[in-house]
Order: sequence, then structure tokens, then C-alpha cells
Amino acid sequence: MPLHKRGRNAAVAITAALAISGCIDVPIGYQQAAMLAQPGPGLAPKAIVVVPTDLRGAKTAFRPGGNCAGYWFMSKSGDAIINSVRATLMGAYPEVVVDDGVSDIDSAGPADRYVLSDIAFTPELHVGSQFVGTAHVTINIAVTPQGQRLPTVRETLSGFGSDHEDGACHAAALAVSRASQHALHDAMVVLAKNIVNPQAESEIIRSGLR
Repeated sequence: MPLHKRGRNAAVAITAALAISGCIDVPIGYQQAAMLAQPGPGLAPKAIVVVPTDLRGAKTAFRPGGNCAGYWFMSKSGDAIINSVRATLMGAYPEVVVDDGVSDIDSAGPADRYVLSDIAFTPELHVGSQFVGTAHVTINIAVTPQGQRLPTVRETLSGFGSDHEDGACHAAALAVSRASQHALHDAMVVLAKNIVNPQAESEIIRSGLR
């Protein structure tokens, strides 16, 4: 799958999450949102999400100009996307583990959980034509001594001038792995079903989620 297609899947994921969190009105106009993608550092997909300035909640959600302004997901959509990604990785794609040669102890979990892969992508967020910040999404696949795979998802937002802008790109090559191609893609199908407006769901499907 070409890089631009993988990046677009990430953009769809972000846009769907914003819709569910109430940051964008539904039905979602993906044509108006003008989702673009280009290769980022180390060939990582970099999704550029253009959000019209008049959408409800945009200023609150993105906080323009902030430096490491905090989590970019609203809590409702954040929980939904994390749970969906976990379910997808552990269910439909249990083989999605790409070993980058790093065996770090997962600082967010017990000492017997070791991170064997880090899958990252860095979408740039825009409100209208204004660059707002860079969202870093990293999926850590932790493996217990018993062989159980425990994915975790971390997401942060970096604003202007942040020295963390490339912090989630240390495993940029892994961003084009099956997790980017399929797990996030399929998780958005789950999220799409939470949008009760049939027109919105049909537009999501037309945009290439299936």
C-alpha cells in the first residue's frame, strides 16, 4: 500500500475521533476537510488534517500556539479509539508485532511487560490554514513473559516550537507496518458505528474505510 494511502487512513482515524468527541459536526464532510498526506521523517506517514475554522469546539480542542498543550483527543473519543485499537490489534490482527530490536521495560505497566515494537505516526493539525500542532500517536506492543500481547496507545499534542516534534518518530519505519495499514483502519469502522447519523456513516464508508 502506498505511503499516501496509509497516511490517509490515519487522517480518517483522527477526523472520525474528532467527530465523535463533538469537535466537528456530523455529517462529516471529508471533501471539505481536505485530508492530505505526505511522507514524514524516516518515511513515516504524516497526515495533514485541515479543519475549517468555524467548526464547533476547534479552538478548545487544538489550543493554537500551545507548547505540548496536552492530550489532543477529547476524553470520550480518546477512550473509544484506544479501546478500538486494542481490540483490533489483539483480535483481528494478533500477528501485528514488528520487532524493532528494542526491548525496553514499559514504563506505563508492570516490570514484566516489555515493549517489543513501537508504531508511530505524526499527523499535523491545522485549523483552517493555520498550523496548530503535531499529534504524536505511538502504539506500544508489550509482551508478557507468558507471550500475551498488550498494546497500549499514547497520544500527545505538540504546538509551535516544541522540541518534542520528532519524539514519536524514533520508530518511524514501523509506522508503515500492518498496524498503520489495518488496525487503525479497522478501528475506525468501529468508531464509525458510534455515529448515529446514517449520512455520516455512509460518507465514512465512501471515503475508503472499507
